[in-house]
Amino acid sequence: MRKLLLILCMVIPSLVQAQNTNLKIWESQYSEFREWNADSAKYSNYYGGWQKTKFAYTKEFIAIELEEDKVKKIWWAYYNSPNNYTDCYYTEHDAFKICVNTKEDKVNIWGNAIDGRFTTVWTLSKIHQVKQSE
Repeated sequence: MRKLLLILCMVIPSLVQAQNTNLKIWESQYSEFREWNADSAKYSNYYGGWQKTKFAYTKEFIAIELEEDKVKKIWWAYYNSPNNYTDCYYTEHDAFKICVNTKEDKVNIWGNAIDGRFTTVWTLSKIHQVKQSE
């Protein structure tokens, strides 16, 4: 755990511009993957379970730990705020739509767009901020 935090504390700040000095690291406790089902016209669960995932985000990017000690940085652009507790972003070429919902403590990551519809959704839920040691 300390090794991971050390790596995140070393890697992520070097990726952030000077004005973003207060980068917060978050952790989700649960992950759920859903896929669009054209027959039922809704997203169906195909995997869900207790899985810890760490991430950090700014207005310019989100960094997600996909595997232990492997962080993926995804650049995004602010899209809209459908309400005062959700912010949505699109990645380059609209490959992904990512919404951070602070009221429901979850992050939705839509991907695999086909004919204008995102066909997969990855939901990170039960999120909390990771306390960083000084």
